[in-house]
Amino acid sequence: VQIEEIGYNFINEQGKLLWDKDIWFDYVDDFNEGFAEVYKEDKGYNIINTQGELVWDKEEWFDGIGYFTEGFASIYKKGKGYNFINEQGELLWKGDKWFDDVRRFRNGFARVYIKGKGWNFIDPNGILLWKEDKWFYESWDFKIDCVYDIITICAQVRIEHTIQYLSTNGEIMKDDVLMNDDVLW
Repeated sequence: VQIEEIGYNFINEQGKLLWDKDIWFDYVDDFNEGFAEVYKEDKGYNIINTQGELVWDKEEWFDGIGYFTEGFASIYKKGKGYNFINEQGELLWKGDKWFDDVRRFRNGFARVYIKGKGWNFIDPNGILLWKEDKWFYESWDFKIDCVYDIITICAQVRIEHTIQYLSTNGEIMKDDVLMNDDVLW
């Protein structure tokens, strides 16, 4: 709902204001997976849940925020970079250096990028999937695919000039190796 010169809010199914604080938001987005993006000009972006609580309860809000997918939303902070926040308001990546770009979670992993290194994947525990020093020049989301006549969940990655297939255990798939953990029968 919007009241001119006051701002935006939400009304729940009982007709009660969801955000019952005195100051309304300057912008709100639709709910997606039980969460909505909210914005206040003097604070930045945050996320509200269906109980009217801010997911990020810290004083300093974000400069940008994405939708929740698979339990995580991407967040952006000027001068810091990109990270993810979970539904409990905790940061996923604990490293000092945040990422220069991220993509949303799909099939259990999100793509992350650091300038000068390349692309990698992060799992829901905040662990990077690819352990090598040299990251991927290019990568695509994990999906169900057919590789070497095996139906599997994998991601295409470009290492130098060659397209390879990365398994969910962080290894490059070879045509003579059957990865039992990845096979879907």
